Amino acid sequence: MRSPIETLTPYVPAMVLQRLSAGPGDPEVARSEASVLFADISGFSKLTERLAAMGPTGLEELSGALNAYFDRLIEAIASHGGDVVKMAGDALIAVWVVPPGESLAASTLRASRCGLILQETLQNYQVAEGIRLSSKMGIGAGEVASMFVRGEQGRLEVLVTGPPLVQMGLAEKRARPGDVVLSAEAWALIREWSSGEPLDEGFVRLEQTRAIAPRALESTRPAPEREPEIQALVPAAIRDRIDAGQTAWLTELRRITVIFINLPPIDLNRPEAPERVRRIFSAIQSALDRCEGSLNKVSVDEKGTMVIAAMGLPPQSHRDDPRRGVRAARTIHQELKSIGVACS
Repeated sequence: MRSPIETLTPYVPAMVLQRLSAGPGDPEVARSEASVLFADISGFSKLTERLAAMGPTGLEELSGALNAYFDRLIEAIASHGGDVVKMAGDALIAVWVVPPGESLAASTLRASRCGLILQETLQNYQVAEGIRLSSKMGIGAGEVASMFVRGEQGRLEVLVTGPPLVQMGLAEKRARPGDVVLSAEAWALIREWSSGEPLDEGFVRLEQTRAIAPRALESTRPAPEREPEIQALVPAAIRDRIDAGQTAWLTELRRITVIFINLPPIDLNRPEAPERVRRIFSAIQSALDRCEGSLNKVSVDEKGTMVIAAMGLPPQSHRDDPRRGVRAARTIHQELKSIGVACS
């Protein structure tokens, strides 16, 4: 029988679990050197449309196909020391935080090597008859900052920002299916042991890189008293299934209303940033709570900070979710404007 904390921790990134294990001395904004990899996967929309049209049988087949692909993807990243910190539909972000005794160059080499191996093994991966998946990858390197954002009703979000996340997005934009593209900053760290094709503005399409000894992702098990914080990090839809004893996720097709909120870039190095971030997320979550919606994801890239919210995710669903979504979006826009934050 697994303890509640053992059930919840697989849903939380390792870098977050390490911060929770750090104790009361952990700073409000934690900074570390890291390499980041952004993988954008194409082919899922076509797969989903085809299998969803088949009803329950198709949904089970869709679940199996997605699990098989992402299992291989995540296992390869973890075996190279990477930590998947965000998944957004058909894309993911993995982070290689520089461990004690290692350099940023070594972590960037691991991330780059992992990207090439993933492209070799999973490019044109067949998931169904006539449907293959491919991916484009971008890698950045430098200092990242992370902050716990405490929101409404005990919700806890993790915001990860920094130049490497901007670099990885710009690198991915220059990639073709099957490519791994490095930012100028990442390339400068590994060029001594690698070869690649120069692109514009210092970006490089990676061709080869030296092998490096594996360093698997280290797992952390926070103390039982941190369970409330781990619960606050796990989305309500997952917690409800766990509480009901349904730890084997059931695939379902739901009609939902999605809200994309684009915010200006957030610089956690500014002294006023933590309080400003709290005010922003408090305004967003308050508006969503009033309309019985939920905040689904927060991510940062070259376009700024993107918040994804939804109406109709379990356990809440309403016939007028589209109306609720529009009302929430208008309220968020007005309330953020009142505190001097531009958004779209």
